[in-house]
Amino acid sequence: MLEAPIPSQDETRANQAFDALLMALSRPGDVQTLPVTGEQTIVEALLDRECRVYCADPTLMPGVLATGAMIAEADAADHMFLGNTIDPETLAKIRVGSDLYTDDGATVIVRATLGSGPQLRLWPTKTQTPSVP
Repeated sequence: MLEAPIPSQDETRANQAFDALLMALSRPGDVQTLPVTGEQTIVEALLDRECRVYCADPTLMPGVLATGAMIAEADAADHMFLGNTIDPETLAKIRVGSDLYTDDGATVIVRATLGSGPQLRLWPTKTQTPSVP
């Protein structure tokens, strides 16, 4: 009789994080809870050897490299981990998808505390410029 492999604790945590991220991305504005706080959980859930990643946070870089993901410039990245750095110049380089090809756009992860700190407004098209009020 065939048995299904039992997932490890790390696999279970990554799957829970992936589910929370998928729900958050498909329902913008709805707050989701990760199984463990911090961007490292997101790195483990999203990245693999086929991903191109821009990482502005040097403390997160060892975790990104451990996934085998390719390091890329901001304008070529599939995923962008900006830490708490909100640089309008970098934001202007984000790959933007379309309604038909959402996967052409980059997933941007910014460290934030809801309800405090600087506000960020992202515009829906590349012709408009992102701003940091």
